[in-house]
Amino acid sequence: MRANVLSDTQIIDVMTRGALRRWMKQHAGVLSLKMVSEILLHLGELSFLRPLMVQKGVLSLVLDLQSAIISQSTEAMHVVREALVNLAQLAARILIRTNPSVVPNEQCLSLCSMLFKQLLGEDCHHELLQFEGLLALTNLAVLPAYKEKIVSLGAWSRCVDLVCSF
Repeated sequence: MRANVLSDTQIIDVMTRGALRRWMKQHAGVLSLKMVSEILLHLGELSFLRPLMVQKGVLSLVLDLQSAIISQSTEAMHVVREALVNLAQLAARILIRTNPSVVPNEQCLSLCSMLFKQLLGEDCHHELLQFEGLLALTNLAVLPAYKEKIVSLGAWSRCVDLVCSF
C-alpha cells in the first residue's frame, strides 16, 4: 500500500494557486474556510516556512480568504470570528519577520487594517494575539506610507491603551 503524503511546501503550493484557490474564493463554505485558516496558521508556526509563504503569495491568499469569509452571511458568527482571527494571526506571524518592502503596497495596507481590526480591536482580549499584532504593525511602520495608515487606523492610541492596562 502506498501512502500519499504532501510536504508542507506542497500544501502551500496547492493552496496558493490553481483551481483550489479559485474554489476557496468562490464556493467554499465558512467551515471549510475556517479549516483552511487553521492549516495555514499551523504551517505559519514553522518559522522556516514563512519566507516561502511570502514568496508563494500566502498573504494575498489570506486577503482573498478574508473577503470570502466576510461575504458569507451565517448564523455561526463564532466560526467566522475564529477564521478571521486565524488569518490575522498568520499574517502577523509572517509580517513580524518579513521586510515590508517585499510585500506589495496594496497588500500591506489591507493587512494593516486586518491586523488592527482582528487582533487589536476592542473585542480581542487575548494578550498573545495583541502582542503579535503590535509587533507586525511595528515592523510595517518602518515604511512611512504604512506608518501613516497605522496611525490613521488608531493603532497608536490602542497601543498606548494596551500598555497602560497592564
